[in-house]
Amino acid sequence: RDGAYLANAESALRFVLAQRKDGRFGATQATILALRALTAHAQASRRPATDIDVEILVNGDAVATRHVAAGTPGVLDFGADVVVYSATKHIDG
Repeated sequence: RDGAYLANAESALRFVLAQRKDGRFGATQATILALRALTAHAQASRRPATDIDVEILVNGDAVATRHVAAGTPGVLDFGADVVVYSATKHIDG
């Protein structure tokens, strides 16, 4: 995509992230839409701008973690560590 599109997408992403409180974006539907937007952005950019640590929790217990360095290309893969049947995503800010 062109630079203007990416600049607008980054601005929108910052807005979405600013709405997060206690790892949630409000109601369940708002959280789902925010996660879809974040996922679409991640797939389009394929490289995180900053270092991130991702942790998947099930009933409050960490079942998998990954560290991703800034600029690392590709999709985050948890492989055989995680099998998802139904999920609620929780993002701490």
